[in-house]
Amino acid sequence: MDNITLFIAGGLLIVGAAVAFIFVFRNYMRTDGRRFRADYSGGKQQYTNAKEKYRVGQKVTLYYGPAATDTVYYFSLDGEKINPEYDDEKGYVIHFTMPAHDITLECTSKNISAVPEESDGE
Repeated sequence: MDNITLFIAGGLLIVGAAVAFIFVFRNYMRTDGRRFRADYSGGKQQYTNAKEKYRVGQKVTLYYGPAATDTVYYFSLDGEKINPEYDDEKGYVIHFTMPAHDITLECTSKNISAVPEESDGE
C-alpha cells in the first residue's frame, strides 16, 4: 500500500471512532447515564442474562427456563401481560426496552396435569 492509502484509511478509522463516541456520549447524556432496577419477583435465578439494573433505552433479552411440559407460564412486565417467544433449547425468550423507571417482571405458572381424572361410572 502506498502512503496516501494508509493516510486515508487511518483518517477514516479516526472519524469512525469519533462518530461512535459521539453517539454513545449523546445517549449517555440524554439519560444522564441512569440505570433502573429490575425486580424478578424472587425468580431472578430462572432468567438467563438477568441483571440487577439496566440503562434507559437498553434492549434487553432474557431467557426463562427450563420450562416444564405439563405447566403453563404467564409473564407480565409492570402488570401488563407479555407473550414471549419459545425456543426449544433456551426456553421462553423475553424482549423489552428498558423504560425510565424501575420494572417488575413476573412469571406465574399453572400445572395442567393436576386436572382431576373423570370417573368412568364404575
